[in-house]
Amino acid sequence: MLTRLSDNQGSVNAIWVSGSDVYAVGYEYLGGGIVARIWKNGVGTFLTNNGSDANSLFISGNDIYIGGYESDGIKAIPKIWKNGVPTILANNDKAASVMSIYVLGSIVYSTMIWATILQMRSQKFYRLYGSLNQLKRILFQVLIIF
Repeated sequence: MLTRLSDNQGSVNAIWVSGSDVYAVGYEYLGGGIVARIWKNGVGTFLTNNGSDANSLFISGNDIYIGGYESDGIKAIPKIWKNGVPTILANNDKAASVMSIYVLGSIVYSTMIWATILQMRSQKFYRLYGSLNQLKRILFQVLIIF
């Protein structure tokens, strides 16, 4: 069965099924740009009013974690929304976005992609225990975690 989530253009980037509930995250185009959104059983809620995207979703117990970015008007700022409350992961001269998220107990793991605005080269990072690590240096450790 297909469920139409919106009459506007957009994208679903991740889905999660928890019991009888179906969650989806992504963005919806609202004339001036894209805005991050979560849908639960076909009913949508915007995460913000600004340019943004939701790329990943993880549900742990009653907590809903969404990874993505929100624009400050110049660059993308990586964020994780926990139950709708945003947390900024980094805010510097690089555009970035959370690409995946995983929760194990009280530890939230996330991967991010960063791009230097002037060079537009991407690098992948992950966040573990509050520290930021370049992914290519620790890929073996990440594989062990999962």
